[in-house]
Amino acid sequence: MACLIRLDKTLISPYGQEALDFFNATIIGQDRAKMAFVNILEKVKADYRPQNAPLEVAILVGPQGVGKTELVRRCAQFINGDYDGLVLVEGSNYQHDHQVSTIVGAPPGYIGQGQEILIPQSRLDALSKKSSGNKKIVGARKIMAEKRDELKAIHRKILGIVRSDFLADRSYPNSKSEKMLKGLCQEEAEQMESLRNINKWLKKLESEEPSSLPAVVCLDEIDKFHPDITQAFLNIMGSGYMTTSNDNSVIDFRNVILVMTSNLGAKEARDYKRGKKSRIGLGSPGESQKSDKSFGMYQIYKAKMEERFSPEFMSRLNNIISFTSLSVEQIGQIFDLQLADLHERFWDKDGIGLVVAPEVKDFVVAHATKRDSGDARVLKDKIKKYLVDPMAKFKNLGEFAETRTIIAKLNEDKDGKKFVEFFKEQEQ
Repeated sequence: MACLIRLDKTLISPYGQEALDFFNATIIGQDRAKMAFVNILEKVKADYRPQNAPLEVAILVGPQGVGKTELVRRCAQFINGDYDGLVLVEGSNYQHDHQVSTIVGAPPGYIGQGQEILIPQSRLDALSKKSSGNKKIVGARKIMAEKRDELKAIHRKILGIVRSDFLADRSYPNSKSEKMLKGLCQEEAEQMESLRNINKWLKKLESEEPSSLPAVVCLDEIDKFHPDITQAFLNIMGSGYMTTSNDNSVIDFRNVILVMTSNLGAKEARDYKRGKKSRIGLGSPGESQKSDKSFGMYQIYKAKMEERFSPEFMSRLNNIISFTSLSVEQIGQIFDLQLADLHERFWDKDGIGLVVAPEVKDFVVAHATKRDSGDARVLKDKIKKYLVDPMAKFKNLGEFAETRTIIAKLNEDKDGKKFVEFFKEQEQ
């Protein structure tokens, strides 16, 4: 006798969990958006694809600098292992009607005839040939990730020894520290050699793997495209194909995850979140949607999009994914991620470790959030101003010649103005 067993749709597969873990490690906040991308990848993995449409057509809406384009890049990286393994088209570069020929090609007799279009079939095919489905490739990538984590742990130990000696005003290196550092440096060299060998093996496996993966195409700031260009992409969204005007060839977008981004409605959503009356029919959170502000903001984004785009465009969207502003705490977490990347760059390029005091982090984050922007791009600019630019000058001045560690600390002048100053550990 058969019985019915309830299936839990909230469960996540091992593949989906792997994707979620990857997004959590690289994207701060935006839990709903990350889960939406996991669901997209789950559907692609199950091979539940529409017959005559791209694999997915989604639009990401929210304020600037909160991770929309970054999440698309990370999705591409998860699929094919390459952070830049996507087609990124920026709307600010395509605001004029004559540029539609760049997308679909120029007809015979018109200027631009014979020039290659922006997204040729060869470019999509090149992205689709990269594979992560082969078990050997998956294993190689997992080993590489583990080796990188081990290498970062060694780097942290080295910097920890140097920092503890510096803060304790001990001579550097003292006998105990010197012995430990020699062992760690030897271990570091072995791990680097192992990582290089695994990388060679991985590239060989990828070159031999014929299986096809989805390509990712991102139309950044879709609201800035000229309407004629948006119309050209509308045909792709509806049929999965694009017919070029220059030679009537057909480009197949059915194996593409098509993602768009937009800042439309960001100002109205910010006002709504702060409790101000919305201009598009929604009351403040105190009057409606009191229990879920995110739903009210989603409605604002959707209403602004319906003002800008045609009903045909809106009906072809599979997903509208809203992003929220970043909190000061989340900006601080992004600082930690970017600092780790900075340290890796300095260490790989110059053998230099950068130790940043906690008060320097607070100083930089405070300057990045001074105008209540919650914008990771502003943070990136501040990190460049206060940390990267001075390090570049020190390198060009030859200050790295006799040290392995630069330490950034916060100081204050006689007028009470705070500034970041740097010290180097002098090797004896």
